[in-house]
Amino acid sequence: QEDLFRNQVDIAMKAKLPVILHIRGMTKAQTLALMNRARNLLIEAKYPRSGVIQLHCYTGSLTDLTAWRNHFPNCYVGLSSRMGDCPDVVQDPAFDLQKFLLETDAPHLTPACVVSQNKQQGLEEPPNSPFFLGFNLQRLFQASGIPIRVLARAQQANMTAAYGYV
Repeated sequence: QEDLFRNQVDIAMKAKLPVILHIRGMTKAQTLALMNRARNLLIEAKYPRSGVIQLHCYTGSLTDLTAWRNHFPNCYVGLSSRMGDCPDVVQDPAFDLQKFLLETDAPHLTPACVVSQNKQQGLEEPPNSPFFLGFNLQRLFQASGIPIRVLARAQQANMTAAYGYV
């Protein structure tokens, strides 16, 4: 997998595309080890400091995120409905509004409130979809205390900065 990753990084550098790291579904220790290895591989590949990186479905600590941003300042943290798995990142007073991206990870990680509501009604768990981003925005507001309007504007600005979306 490391050879494939190196090839992907090479393609991203040549095409000036972001690198998205989709590392989840393991123990915290395994995830951290793999994240550290990925960061080292990016450094070895001479991925530009100015290059965009998205840590998809991030569940690490603020300390780990800071280590990433020390090497890659344009490192965005992807926050899914499971952002409660990284409370120190979103509850820190220094939470960086310019470097987060809300995600759904559709069709996985349906917000817990939706799953619970469906369960109470005897319905199956629906697949996650972009429709549920509002729940993630609400969850981020609850965790950070930052007003929803401010978070929504920051989300749009971050998508534009990271991916050129308008």
